[in-house]
Amino acid sequence: MSRNRALICAVVGILAGGLSLAPAALADGHGGNGAVTGTVTSFSLPGAGTSSSSADGSITITEANGSSETIAIAPSTTIDMSAGALAGLLGGGASTQQVKVAVSGASSATPVAREIRVAESGDQGDQGGQNSAGPNGESYVGSISAVSGTSITIGQYTLTFAANVRVSYGDRQLTTAEIPTGVNAKVSLDQSGNVTKVKLLADPNVPKGESVHGTITAASATSITIGQYTLALAPDAVVKYHDFKLVAAAIPTGVDATAKIGKDLAVDKLILATDPSLPPSDELHGAVTAVGSGTLSLDGYTLNVDPQAEIAYQGTAYTLASIQSGWDVSVHLDAGGNVVQIKIVQGPQASAQSSGGSSTGN
Repeated sequence: MSRNRALICAVVGILAGGLSLAPAALADGHGGNGAVTGTVTSFSLPGAGTSSSSADGSITITEANGSSETIAIAPSTTIDMSAGALAGLLGGGASTQQVKVAVSGASSATPVAREIRVAESGDQGDQGGQNSAGPNGESYVGSISAVSGTSITIGQYTLTFAANVRVSYGDRQLTTAEIPTGVNAKVSLDQSGNVTKVKLLADPNVPKGESVHGTITAASATSITIGQYTLALAPDAVVKYHDFKLVAAAIPTGVDATAKIGKDLAVDKLILATDPSLPPSDELHGAVTAVGSGTLSLDGYTLNVDPQAEIAYQGTAYTLASIQSGWDVSVHLDAGGNVVQIKIVQGPQASAQSSGGSSTGN
């Protein structure tokens, strides 16, 4: 290899007509530690007669994430590969050849190659390598195009899940069945090339933050749709509206709410901003508009009345059925939104108290 390297460096020097380029500082933003690894799509060496202020050779690299970068080749660039590999690059027949280019800074916008060599296992790092079997290195970044119970297709590779594969999005842990397609992810590989970790970089089905605010468009005893997300309700999920704690079956639709989401992606707490069926306080005062079987309507709300609710007027007990429309009442609701106390403020006449209510005081 040392003889090949010396020979190739000599060839580059001859083609460049003895041109030399002063070393420069390491460039930023070109792969890990100033290096780019990927597939060679074009390659040319510096030609004879190149001016002393520029380099006219170049190499174009397509990285694993699909981005393409052209890097200048200077006469001082070290090309560390076999004569056969170099001939393949010069002949344009090595479109699948993977190389690693160490990059130095330049005064122009085009970075300059300090060293070019055939990529080895591990060169790609987070960007992932490429070969016929799978990516080299311990990790690989790409777009997910397909997922099954045993494998994931990411970039150009279909990789097998390890038995203990972990899937995450932010701080959340997912199952392989919850992996979406059409999003970018980073996969970590074991020595056998099996996927041990899938770290999603985006997920249209899962909110990244710990809470979501939006309008509830659908709700059931087990899930809600809020904004663009349909989320499961935790079995012990707390549903609140001001002073009230509701059951899942009482969650209204068409109202704004904030959902607090646990790491298992289930809603642990749902805070309603509005609720058309409940007043914003556990105390309500107004004129009765209707009395039903177990319900009382006033101030635009129809409220369920607890069968054991206390109903009284000036110390005299009344029944729900004895209350008439137009009476002025004050009601108190429990945490579930049920009326547990009705105080009749004005309505019954003195002559009707004995017939409308019982003789037992409160």
